[in-house]
Amino acid sequence: MRFGIRKIVFVDDDPDDCFIFRKALADVSSTVQLHFVSDCDVLIQTLDAIEPDLVFMDINMPKKSGFECISEIRGLSRYEALPVVMYSCAEQNVQIQKAYGFGAHLYLQKPSSYGALVSSIRTILAMDWDAPQLIADSYFTNGEFLPFKAV
Repeated sequence: MRFGIRKIVFVDDDPDDCFIFRKALADVSSTVQLHFVSDCDVLIQTLDAIEPDLVFMDINMPKKSGFECISEIRGLSRYEALPVVMYSCAEQNVQIQKAYGFGAHLYLQKPSSYGALVSSIRTILAMDWDAPQLIADSYFTNGEFLPFKAV
């Protein structure tokens, strides 16, 4: 399977989540470069240095939340269309709507199993990220956004 995604920035303060994500991504693709950022204070510099194709971002982090981070990103014209997947344990509809409202293109609830995480990453990487807003729009139904669910 060919992926258009070559570089990912993963924003999360939990080392265990970072480890598991790295392992799952390696099971999907050995060619995608993964870079970690543990807080939003260095995110913009990392984006400038790495120029990622996709960002996965946790919501609950110290200092600044994922919502504050994505708001900062969207405030910069060079990153207003950067594909962002919110990656969180939060299942509340208000959190999901808020993530999309701040500019996420997809909301991935942290899967409960390793296999579901691998499947989710495989499916997400295969999406057409050249048109990220179309991805977000495809998860909008009956007046609200839906989270991504692994199949």
